[in-house]
Amino acid sequence: MQFYELFNYFNHINQQITNISYIYNANISYINFIYLFLIMSIHSLNFYLLNKIKVKNFYFYFRAAKTFQWQIRAVSLQDKKLENKLLDSINILYSNFENNSFDDSRLESADLLSTNFSGSSFKFTHLKLANFTRSTLMNCDFECANMQNSDLSNTNCEGANFHKINGMNADFKYSDLKNTNFSDANLRNANFIGCDLDGANFSRTDLRDAVFNKTDLSKCDFTDANLHEAFINGKRD
Repeated sequence: MQFYELFNYFNHINQQITNISYIYNANISYINFIYLFLIMSIHSLNFYLLNKIKVKNFYFYFRAAKTFQWQIRAVSLQDKKLENKLLDSINILYSNFENNSFDDSRLESADLLSTNFSGSSFKFTHLKLANFTRSTLMNCDFECANMQNSDLSNTNCEGANFHKINGMNADFKYSDLKNTNFSDANLRNANFIGCDLDGANFSRTDLRDAVFNKTDLSKCDFTDANLHEAFINGKRD
C-alpha cells in the first residue's frame, strides 16, 4: 500500500459522503460525521500498522457539514493519475507533485502553496480561487482549465500551456512566464505586474482590462489579441 492508494481511498470516501448528502438534500449530522471520521481513522491506523505507511504528513479533517478537507504537507508524489477527483479546498503544501495528472478534477479554493508541480497536467480542471503562490509550474498543461480568480503570483510557470483557459481576474504578478502559451484564453482583468513574459504567446487572447505594469512586452506575441482598456506600463491601451 502506497501513499497514492491512501490518497485515492480518502478521495473515494469523500465522494461517497458528498453524494449521499446531495441525494438526501440535507446535511449529515455531526454525530454521524464523528462516527465516520473514527472509522476512517481506524482504517488509516490499520493501513499504517499492516503496510508501514508513513501517514504523519497526511492530515484529514472536517470542512463544514457536507464534505471533508485534507492537508498534505512535505509529501513526494510523482507520476500518478489523480484524474476526476473531488479535491475542493485541499491543501498541498511544501511538497513534490511532479508529473501528475489532475485532468478533469475539482480543486476549487485549493491551497497549493510552495509545491513543485512541474510537468503536471491540469487539463479541463476546475481551479477557481485556487492558490498556487510560490509554486513551481514549469511545463504544466492547464489547457481549458477554469482558473477564474486564481492566484499564481510569484510562481515559476516557464513553458506552461494556458491555452483556452478561463483566467478572468487571475493574478500572475511577479511570476516567471517565459515561453508560456496563453493563446485563445480569457484573461480579462488579469494581473501581470512585474512578470517575465519573454516569448509568451497571447494570440487571439481576451486581455481587456488586464494589467501589464513593470513588464517588458517586446518579445510577446499579441496577434489578434483584444487589449481594449488594458493597462500597459501605466497607460491604458
